[in-house]
Amino acid sequence: MDKVIRALIEGGDVSLTVIQNTQMVQTAANTHFLTNLGIATLGRILTAVTYLSACLKDESGQVSVTFKGNGEGGDICVSGNYDLSIRGAIDNPYVYLPPKPNGEEDVEGAIGRSGSMTVVRDDGYSTPFVGTCELKTGDVGDEFARYFALSEQLPTAFFLVTIPDDENCVYSGGIIVQPMPGAREESVERVTDLLSKTDLRDKLTAMDAEEVVKKVFGAESYTVRNPLYRCTCSREYLRDILRSFGEAELRDILAKEKRICVHCHFCNTDYAFYEEDVDEMFGKRKETWESNDSNSTEKNC
Repeated sequence: MDKVIRALIEGGDVSLTVIQNTQMVQTAANTHFLTNLGIATLGRILTAVTYLSACLKDESGQVSVTFKGNGEGGDICVSGNYDLSIRGAIDNPYVYLPPKPNGEEDVEGAIGRSGSMTVVRDDGYSTPFVGTCELKTGDVGDEFARYFALSEQLPTAFFLVTIPDDENCVYSGGIIVQPMPGAREESVERVTDLLSKTDLRDKLTAMDAEEVVKKVFGAESYTVRNPLYRCTCSREYLRDILRSFGEAELRDILAKEKRICVHCHFCNTDYAFYEEDVDEMFGKRKETWESNDSNSTEKNC
């Protein structure tokens, strides 16, 4: 089972988050038919957004991250909420580039080394926070660390690992470390030294996330939550969006296409809406629509 484990180490001076989300990334791979490079790229971003979601304070909180780089993967968007329901999409799920000389997938080439990363975080208050920073390297951990340093003035270290093989996710997870306000310099130095001298990739892939927290970082108490890949779309939600377009526009689409198709990029699902659906949206033939909708399982356009 996937895990997000959070602890305070060094006497409360440093916040530690260890994430294990292999199943989440495998679900994304199955949903979008990802290549190895697509898995490695989207997987790392899913891990980082899982961390951002775990930091949300309000039950209605949501966060989304969009990469608009010049890489071969095109635009990439990942969203999550307080409940740790995470979902994402990459414009080019079939992206392929030759692996690096060390055999790793060229994630930087998929994302691109110029462009922007935008974070929209809604903590349940009146106005969502929007932060944007330029892409510099295409390395997911580096880009998120730069975002935290520039937009939130919080030094944060991201170590992200997603290992694909034969278009499946063998492992995905990460370690995120952040000094707390007023942290003692010696505490930060000890953690920094530990990170630099420990083979984190080997530790993550060989141990359960809880073992990493206890044996590598020495945490005695921690919290465990279970994230998952889950889209929040539904016919009801999409019905409300379509209704906002107005009856005249929807009738015009029906006259031309005979149905209205809506595609959800996060779960790769097509929803079809017909004349009886539009009738219901605007208060007509409600009983007929309810009967048809309760017996229908069609989602394909």
